[in-house]
Amino acid sequence: MQLKKIKISCHLKSQPNKSLILQVFELPTYSGIWNSLGADEEEQAEYYTEFLTFAKANQLHYTLWALYDFEEIPATVVERFP
Repeated sequence: MQLKKIKISCHLKSQPNKSLILQVFELPTYSGIWNSLGADEEEQAEYYTEFLTFAKANQLHYTLWALYDFEEIPATVVERFP
């Protein structure tokens, strides 16, 4: 998984008066022009489980969402749909 990149950034937590939040973290199941290697739901669940375990252990704040897992995306969010 990609958690190694997050682990490298965790040293920032030791900086006083610096809050961390991981705002965009996703593994979409969408498979198409924007993401030709879309994950299946099982891979996505595994990915999120690993991340949530890591986030809890490191007391990270986070938001989870995957734009392309929504069936309808408002034009105000993206200009062109995949």
